[in-house]
Amino acid sequence: MLTYAVDDRSLMAFATTAEAIAEAEYIDVKDGNWLFFDERGKSLSPEFPSQSPLQRFIGGPIKYTLVPTKEGLLSDLRDLLPQVSLVEGMLTSIDEVRKVLTIGSSDRGAASSPNQVGGR
Repeated sequence: MLTYAVDDRSLMAFATTAEAIAEAEYIDVKDGNWLFFDERGKSLSPEFPSQSPLQRFIGGPIKYTLVPTKEGLLSDLRDLLPQVSLVEGMLTSIDEVRKVLTIGSSDRGAASSPNQVGGR
């Protein structure tokens, strides 16, 4: 599933949700510095599991998932495209992103289930 991640004014296109999560450091995601979108351009929100004090002390990768954002919040990547100044990853231009989003919106059904992997 193609996943988009936006950091500042940069948009990155990833082949999978797992790749997007691996790229975005946990602390930056937790601080709200990354926005995520599915292959149709619909907003994804990170969900963070609770950690015991021992898990926080030991450290290591912290797992989180990306799930569809609730209605009423930022909901579409298309709304952010005018602010994007750099596109990286599987796509290299805003025009390519628009084209893929247009195709994805007309050809694809319901969103896939969320993926869970370790963040950095």
